[in-house]
Amino acid sequence: MRLAEHQYRSVSAIRGPLLFLKKVFAARLGELVRIDSPDGRTLTGEVLKIFGDQVLIQVFGGTQGLDTRRTSVNFSDAVMRAPLGAGVLGRVSTALSGRLTLCPCSSRNFVSRSSAHRSTR
Repeated sequence: MRLAEHQYRSVSAIRGPLLFLKKVFAARLGELVRIDSPDGRTLTGEVLKIFGDQVLIQVFGGTQGLDTRRTSVNFSDAVMRAPLGAGVLGRVSTALSGRLTLCPCSSRNFVSRSSAHRSTR
């Protein structure tokens, strides 16, 4: 756990919704970041991969207006959390709470454990 936010202006590349950051100290997988764009917008992202002192971040909401020189990234030391209740059982949703109703999930859509074991013998 950090005692303060870490801010970086070391964006090395932007590819679609992905932002590559270098010279990062103590990032965590799944950590949420706040991205301040040069035009004043604030975006949210999540650390997807860490390799040495380089970090790959997925930006939620697009990367339009970001650049490698004036974009700053603030590491929050927090991970994404969502309160869940009985109403979400059997539903599919996006990571940002956008409800998707692709198909109703029920127990009849899945193979039971006992029948799966019988068919492999």
